[in-house]
Amino acid sequence: MVVNINTIGSTRWRIATFQDIDAFEKGTTNALYTAVSVIVITMFITILVAYFVARQITNPLKKLNKAIVRFHHGNDDSKVAVEGQKEITTVITGFNGMIDRIHELMNEVIKEQEGKRKTEIRALQNQINPHFLYNTLDCMIWLAEENRNKDLVDTVGALSTYFRVSLSKGKQFIPIFEELQHIESYLLIQRMRYNDRFVYKIECTPEIAELRIMKLILQPLVENAIYHGIDKDDPNSWILIRVFEQDGYIKLMVTNSGYGITQEKIEEIHHVMEDGNKKGSIGMKNVYRRIKLFYGEKAYIQITSELDETTTVSICIPREKLEVKKLEQGDKT
Repeated sequence: MVVNINTIGSTRWRIATFQDIDAFEKGTTNALYTAVSVIVITMFITILVAYFVARQITNPLKKLNKAIVRFHHGNDDSKVAVEGQKEITTVITGFNGMIDRIHELMNEVIKEQEGKRKTEIRALQNQINPHFLYNTLDCMIWLAEENRNKDLVDTVGALSTYFRVSLSKGKQFIPIFEELQHIESYLLIQRMRYNDRFVYKIECTPEIAELRIMKLILQPLVENAIYHGIDKDDPNSWILIRVFEQDGYIKLMVTNSGYGITQEKIEEIHHVMEDGNKKGSIGMKNVYRRIKLFYGEKAYIQITSELDETTTVSICIPREKLEVKKLEQGDKT
């Protein structure tokens, strides 16, 4: 027990107080226990809240990390459910958007490659035209029967070169001079078939002869010049093929004498080429599609004509596109 004595003012009176020390210590202990309990409960609640908040952040991040790993290993279906804090959902939405864009680009590339393969197949099918082959073999039989052995040998050699360049060991791009060898073989065969009723000339600037170009694009133009352009009854009929560079473009130009075509017909041909669903001008349409697929929108075909004089069809390809193909493809094309 504790005794406290205090004097009241100037009097002789004194006040004594008595306090049980055990009761005091008990009260202090109870207060201490209460304070500790409150602190422990507060810490537990804080830890519990922090745990759930952390889960809301870390779980979406873990899912995102797993999705990135799946995508890295080639799993295209790697999108993540959008959940979590605002900042996390922004990251996940961005990742899902990137996945969608990659899928779109992959589909575009697949469609483009399919389009290129189809045009290449059509181009090869045109080269192995049964009518052309039949007529050429028929011409060779006639030359043999007429004992025109030199002409027969020349025709056989031209046909061999024609198909050798057409196949080109599966290459899509060949040097310009090989494309011109191919077209010269075609012209030699046709000139033999038509009994020398037209002459031809091929010119190419030496500086660009080695540039690689998409193969089999000149024949449809030359074929049109022979079948629809020149007057086969005119002994002075001619075809001129020129390849040169002008204003940043490589131009492959086929000019023929003959009937010519009207401006309305030229516009109609352009319309048919640009509209894939229109019928007609199959060879020209195929060339148009191929140069657009391989060389982009800057590549184009130009047609000019003077009635009863000449017709010129030009394939125009940006020079830098040919340079790129030369560097990319090398000897593998």
